[in-house]
Amino acid sequence: MPRTTTLPRQGSYELVDNSSINNSSTDFMQDNSSSFTEEMHYRSSILAASHALNLPDDTVPTAQEGMLRRVESLAADTSIEHVMDGDATCTRSTGSSDAKVESPMWWYQNNSKTTSTKQQRSEIYQKAERDVIRRTLEEIDKVANKRIRDGFSEVNFTIGVLNMILVVFVFALYPQHFWLLFLIEGVVFVASKAHTFWTAKPLNNILYLLDYCWVMNILALFVLVFFLFDGLVVNPSPSGNALHKQVFMASIGTACGPLLGACLILPFVAVLFHDINTLSDLFIHIFPPMVAYTLKWEADDIRQAWPNVFILDYTEEVTFFPNATASSSFFNCVVGSTITLYLVWFVLFTGWMLTTGINLPRSDLAIVPKYDTVFHSLMRGGLYIVTGTTFFGRSKTISVEHMNANHFEKGDLFVYLVAHAVLAISSTFILGYPCFHSKRIHSSLLMLVTVVTVYRGARRYTYYATEMYGKTLRKQFAHLLDEDVNS
Repeated sequence: MPRTTTLPRQGSYELVDNSSINNSSTDFMQDNSSSFTEEMHYRSSILAASHALNLPDDTVPTAQEGMLRRVESLAADTSIEHVMDGDATCTRSTGSSDAKVESPMWWYQNNSKTTSTKQQRSEIYQKAERDVIRRTLEEIDKVANKRIRDGFSEVNFTIGVLNMILVVFVFALYPQHFWLLFLIEGVVFVASKAHTFWTAKPLNNILYLLDYCWVMNILALFVLVFFLFDGLVVNPSPSGNALHKQVFMASIGTACGPLLGACLILPFVAVLFHDINTLSDLFIHIFPPMVAYTLKWEADDIRQAWPNVFILDYTEEVTFFPNATASSSFFNCVVGSTITLYLVWFVLFTGWMLTTGINLPRSDLAIVPKYDTVFHSLMRGGLYIVTGTTFFGRSKTISVEHMNANHFEKGDLFVYLVAHAVLAISSTFILGYPCFHSKRIHSSLLMLVTVVTVYRGARRYTYYATEMYGKTLRKQFAHLLDEDVNS
């Protein structure tokens, strides 16, 4: 009895085992989203950790369970598995009815029983072999075309490499102007990422910009624009020493703490020269610690180059921990300003998630879901199964059902928020404190995160390179395909 595999309905966007979210087939051709989403990286990291720790299968997700995946990726996986297995009957759902597509090898096995000569069996086998090769190469070509649509081109790669050279050049030789490069590139990267989020399918990802890292970077851009406008246009002198000092302290702690730490632990922060979406993620995490380096250790040069924009004559009197002799000492230090800024975001984000955000992507409600959130993406990445089995005794089966419906419990939201707060605040002490007191440690940590992000990018390019075997296969089997065309 041949095995039957169900493929997703063409023109739809589905959760695995869930077809509640649909779009027209033209959306597939217009899609330019990144091939590797944060969700996929979370899943990959969880799988790697589970293998290293030898965790039971019922406590961790598989590669696909509960993933919000585009139909073409799911169909390609199933199709390739189908043609390579060689003994399956594939049922492709067409919306109104199901049509069975017989595997060429299974067709050969069944029909060869009725042939009476070796020549007939040979012809049947050759036809089946050509069909298998052609269909396999078609699936490989789909992946290659997807890479091209995602921006994998010579032009994008060249621009990405030249931009990295520009960043290193300005940071090393003109640190007093590096903040301006951050401002210019920040506007480009944030606008590009916002467009990608807005056009994402099946769910709109624009609310990802409410994540802490994005909020801090967008806030930094607005502050720099304000300082620039206030110092050069409105006022020949800076707006006020107190405001500048508070911004300086909060910026140093935030950039050298949570954002620097995120470079080390988030798997999607990588150097990919051709991919502006991935470069945007890299920008918001690695650029702020670099700007903080110039503000802290190159303050004199910045003050001389931009006297009406930055004061920075208070850098020697700023302390990392509260000064007992100062009034309102907790807010007059780096750690106090940083934690206060974090808590403002935390309270607002938590209130929004509890009242609105947690139900926005749910597909089991009467309202058709439209928006996704960072929390839901992380949970679908596999963390929901881990938190369920670890903290709430929830079975993997139930967790996968919830993941398919984007229906997550508030208890898991609480675990996520507590973990986020602990990591963010602890990184302020663990990373922020040594960066604040030592130029050598600050530069060493920047070098470390550079090595880590470049290595992640190298692994990604290695993966891309392995897909080039498609051309080799097509070349090797060209004679069989040509025979089929000429016959």
